[in-house]
Amino acid sequence: MVRLFRGVCGGAVFTLVVVVFGLSVLLLSTKNHRHSNNIHHQEPSPSFSRIEEEVKTVRNLGYFFALKYYEQQTQATKNFLQMQCLASSYGMQVVEPFLVESQLAFPFSRLGQDQPVNFRFGDIIDLNLWNQQTQENYGYPAVASWGQFLDSAPRNLVIVCVRYRDPPIIKVPSPGYNYRNGCSKSCFMSFDSAVNFLSNKYDFVLVRKVCANFANYAGSVTSEGFLENILGMRYSSSNVTVILNQFRGFFGLYRIQVLSPCGLLTHSNTKVSVLPSKRLVREAKLYASTNFANRSYTSIMVRAEKIVLHSHLNLSHCAALALAKVWMLGLQHGVKDFFLTMDIGRFGSYGAQLNKQVYIEGAQFFQHLYGKKWSIAQWEYSFVKAAASINPAYIANLQRTVAARGACLLMVGAGGFQAQARSLYERYHPNISTQCIHKICAD
Repeated sequence: MVRLFRGVCGGAVFTLVVVVFGLSVLLLSTKNHRHSNNIHHQEPSPSFSRIEEEVKTVRNLGYFFALKYYEQQTQATKNFLQMQCLASSYGMQVVEPFLVESQLAFPFSRLGQDQPVNFRFGDIIDLNLWNQQTQENYGYPAVASWGQFLDSAPRNLVIVCVRYRDPPIIKVPSPGYNYRNGCSKSCFMSFDSAVNFLSNKYDFVLVRKVCANFANYAGSVTSEGFLENILGMRYSSSNVTVILNQFRGFFGLYRIQVLSPCGLLTHSNTKVSVLPSKRLVREAKLYASTNFANRSYTSIMVRAEKIVLHSHLNLSHCAALALAKVWMLGLQHGVKDFFLTMDIGRFGSYGAQLNKQVYIEGAQFFQHLYGKKWSIAQWEYSFVKAAASINPAYIANLQRTVAARGACLLMVGAGGFQAQARSLYERYHPNISTQCIHKICAD
């Protein structure tokens, strides 16, 4: 009988890898101004004029970015690309976000502390290639580094509170509804850490607070109108730094209702490759050589959250199908080792971590594959030993890179993370005749 399963646990040979995953301007006052219900735009006091003139003579490119890019890394990357497109259409530049757990964000409350946030977007993707492709294919300004932003950004700071359509939608407003009203005080308070950090340490000055309330707005606004609402009469896109509280991309029920061709950009139709950083590639090669000793392996990528919560399938049934497929691939290709990636446990997806049922069924799947040969804790630790960070998104990208280098790619469940893994696999295996890609329990 052919032996198909092998792994690494301590000194024993046993292979595994698990890849996780997946404006009405509300009058914002400065500290010395009182809030007024009758004024939509709060213009700066005369004391700001000297700073404005200084900025105009020194700076020529404004900045436009969000405190947080919605959803986990795969979808957030698409949202970030759409934000870069929008900023470019305004003649502005975006800033490289940090990697906070599994999200792209700017954790201003943690910046400057004894234990700063060290991991950024460029630690998980090849940002040089990203900049090259976005410049050559679309003409976007390069993504600015954090240091470049702090050094060169206009000091006039505009914060934009965007309210999205979240359930339940109360009612469809009348045609006269003004989207530039109705943002809560708490929404603007979410900018406090950013404003304090930038103003106290780098001399930024808060000059405008803007509301973009799409929560109950039946229509949409043009890209030009959106910018006009942000800048008001006093500023231009070259002399301000604009920060949104959150960016979810364009359209869809819970997205920003701004008419822009940038909303058409997705992973599948752009000329922008989301490739792993050089550090991730090095660590993936090290992981494979350490655990597989240069032997070929089949990669099993499981999206437990997608299967259980969205497709409403039985994960144990999917596990049985996966085991049968691994056995068949072993016979056909002579590949006896396998690498598992799955979005449960310490480095799992956010949704999977919140749902106990996903973990239970994911753990059963794991046991189907490994029995008593390897525990989930041992499996998780194998990545801790290999990775430069225990950030869940970083580990997930390490797993995906290892999986893409496998001889065969078996995707259990669907999703954007799986799609990116397939794209990377095809890049590593350009010969179509030798590609070995299979899907199970996928929509």
